[in-house]
Amino acid sequence: MSLAAGQYVIIAKLEINNSNSADARPACTLSAGLDSDSALLGTSDGTTLDNTAVGTLTVTHGFTAGGTVTLGCDSGYAPAGTVTAERVKITAIRVGSLTNIGF
Repeated sequence: MSLAAGQYVIIAKLEINNSNSADARPACTLSAGLDSDSALLGTSDGTTLDNTAVGTLTVTHGFTAGGTVTLGCDSGYAPAGTVTAERVKITAIRVGSLTNIGF
């Protein structure tokens, strides 16, 4: 997603779908410039097929010039092609100023 210069609160929502019974914990990262938010999303207890997990990631970033927001996930050690990111939504809200306090 390309954004114009400005300060933003960026939120991504996605569903991870695991079509295999193997445990999978994909790591997903939402990035804007050098700022990012990451999470591991577990999708299977190893006994059933087609498990899903919903994840939400949030990042704040100020672009002095236009910039790009990216969302990426790894396979979580599942067999190739069995873990997919679906129903992805990324929302960027332009704000007047940012305060980002991590815990």
